[in-house]
Amino acid sequence: AVSVLPFAGRLFDGAYLVSALVLGGALCTMALVLYRRAAERPADGRRWALRVYLYSLAYLALLFSAMVVDKRLV
Repeated sequence: AVSVLPFAGRLFDGAYLVSALVLGGALCTMALVLYRRAAERPADGRRWALRVYLYSLAYLALLFSAMVVDKRLV
């Protein structure tokens, strides 16, 4: 939800909004899978924790890239 605030504050346009929603939705989905898997099988939860961590790093890089792309499109 916080990643959509720059769009709400009119700092970025539609390209950023779409990117933030898609990337954020994927991160939330992965976190939910992690929560469920960790409760069922702790060993499987550790693998998912690493996946979520690595995706979060990519998420930040892709979100910043979306900011650059959005500003260059305008």
